[in-house]
Amino acid sequence: MQFQFPLVRLHTSFDQDTQDWVNTRNEMPYEDIITGNVTRFNSITRNGRIYVDQLQKVVPFKLDVDFPIVTVGLLTWSLHGSNTDLPKKLELKARHVRSAHGLTKRILLAECKRIEEDL
Repeated sequence: MQFQFPLVRLHTSFDQDTQDWVNTRNEMPYEDIITGNVTRFNSITRNGRIYVDQLQKVVPFKLDVDFPIVTVGLLTWSLHGSNTDLPKKLELKARHVRSAHGLTKRILLAECKRIEEDL
């Protein structure tokens, strides 16, 4: 998509990634079980990034309105494991926010629990 104006030389061009980001579908109405580990987490805003094993990529996340606050410590535990090569895997109940092309843009976390890993 391009915008050009007759008397102005400046124009803006959007690529496919930008179009996918702008054309967001509503989040999925059901929750999905995913596994992964936290790679970034802001304890003030409660937003972060998580590596999702099923997608094999890092995706932004935020806590859903019904996320149990007592389990926020598991997110920081997973982050610590990511930084120190210790166990870090979580099983998450989440909803995906998808682009118009069906790609996951963001994840809304509803629950999480620790997965026991062998060292």
